[in-house]
Amino acid sequence: MKRENSMIVDPSHSFLDMPLGEPFICSFSGGKDSVLALSLASEKGNAKGLIHWSNKLTSTSTFHEQSISIVKQQALNLDLPLTITSFSPKEHRLELLKIYEDFASQGIKSIVFGDIYLMDSVKLQSILCKKAGLIPRYPLWERNYADLMRNINKHEIISIISRINIEKLDSKWLGVAFNQEVYQEFMKLDIDPFGENGEFHTTVVDGKIFKNPLKYSINTTENTSINLSIHSLSDNTLKLI
Repeated sequence: MKRENSMIVDPSHSFLDMPLGEPFICSFSGGKDSVLALSLASEKGNAKGLIHWSNKLTSTSTFHEQSISIVKQQALNLDLPLTITSFSPKEHRLELLKIYEDFASQGIKSIVFGDIYLMDSVKLQSILCKKAGLIPRYPLWERNYADLMRNINKHEIISIISRINIEKLDSKWLGVAFNQEVYQEFMKLDIDPFGENGEFHTTVVDGKIFKNPLKYSINTTENTSINLSIHSLSDNTLKLI
């Protein structure tokens, strides 16, 4: 246990020393935080791919419970290879470690994460990355929300609210773009305005880092989520594990 504790990085300093051109993989949910982390890291490093976690039983995203087709199209529009795995850091550490070691053997130096305040995730990922010879980096860690919003605007990240916790947020917000105005409204509510406590999740449909915006339509709106239909899907960059 002591040895593992010594492998936990200080996330607040993990991004400051990222060398220019460093090849990295981005932990990618498809939401605003992961796309912002990817955008900031790409200003310094060289993005080589994305890793996404799926639920094997439902064939949906572990993070946002949305269709895997969405993250596939996001990867295509980002022009980045996508690795999809059902191995969670908590329950399948050895299996995930092998994936990370494979990244390292290909010359990858770090994995970029979009965590802002979730220390439990940092602890798990730090240990796995260090064991695989990778550096975990956290571009968003403990940055104030006003600063994060400035960067979302700077990088022209457009996301829509695709899932909510109905106990925390009214369903009227489903399908609404998460922008400066919505952020200001959420600041007035008794919630985390970035959804760090699961109040809501977003799906990014465009940004400076995207080669093309996602072409989508909202099929149905349920009580807590919207169903998106993604167009022009191809699997040329997909790797399933």
